[in-house]
Amino acid sequence: MIRNHSDQQHTSLALKSSVSQVPVSRSFQGFLSLSDPYRILPVIRFCGVLARAASSRDWAVDQLTKSWGPVCLRFPTLPFHGQAYYRDEMGEPLGQDLVAFEGPADPGGLADWKLETNRFEKIAAENGLDDVPRPVNLDCGYISQDKFVLATMKNRAHRLYLRDSVFAEITLTYVGKAWRYHEQTYPNYRTQDVSQFAVQCRNRLREWIHVEAPNSDGDLGPEGDVRGDIG
Repeated sequence: MIRNHSDQQHTSLALKSSVSQVPVSRSFQGFLSLSDPYRILPVIRFCGVLARAASSRDWAVDQLTKSWGPVCLRFPTLPFHGQAYYRDEMGEPLGQDLVAFEGPADPGGLADWKLETNRFEKIAAENGLDDVPRPVNLDCGYISQDKFVLATMKNRAHRLYLRDSVFAEITLTYVGKAWRYHEQTYPNYRTQDVSQFAVQCRNRLREWIHVEAPNSDGDLGPEGDVRGDIG
């Protein structure tokens, strides 16, 4: 149907009227000037350390600690869901340690972290850390107040490109006081154990923000919803 100019003008005025009646929240007002950079709240850096041998996982955590600092949380080894996928290059049975590191980090470093963990994987293979082609698989990422993000070298429709062949995936989202996975989330990150790990990391992050950065730009709602932390 073709509308004449007066109909289009009436529709435009109606839309402007309806938009003007929508209240602008206090937290959103801070983003109205999009040309001004604003502070992104820090995150908890973590790594999923996957290997057949416990000694290989310990070696990887030691390398990460030397580079990233002390461990603040290390979950007991979890069984890996998806053994067949890595059987030829990593052997079996595989176990994964989820390890978080002390000191909130800048999420802008995600690509650098992934490139570094790739280098550790290469060193492990070259040194014959285990009698398999790929002794360790390192899934690094971060946990913010509302996102559980993984770095990956694999391009998929739901992942965003960072740089140097590194992509970012939102694996879990914090909604309604719980961590929830998505349709594309890998099976080993859909478990209750992973959710508990994320809960503990998130709690630790929130404590740090309240104590060390009480005047930060992030607006933490009373229910734990995040308003202002888009990082």
